[in-house]
Amino acid sequence: MLRAKAKDLVVELRNTLDSDLSPTQHELMLQVENNIHDLDKPEPEGPNLQETLEILLLDIEEKHPKAAITVKEILKTLENIGV
Repeated sequence: MLRAKAKDLVVELRNTLDSDLSPTQHELMLQVENNIHDLDKPEPEGPNLQETLEILLLDIEEKHPKAAITVKEILKTLENIGV
């Protein structure tokens, strides 16, 4: 159930940010979307899902406070899952 919530929050985040993403933010969102769908698989090489979300959070929190709240919710949900 928490995994589904995390995935739903990522969809909400995409919908909030989609029209106003920088190229870097777009790349980070792609990484988040790819990693969130593979929660049951080993982490890919490079930054893990939490690290990617934290980088995205730093990049968006000033200009997109609502989206930043969603990122924080995703991070909390992943923590509750034990990811």
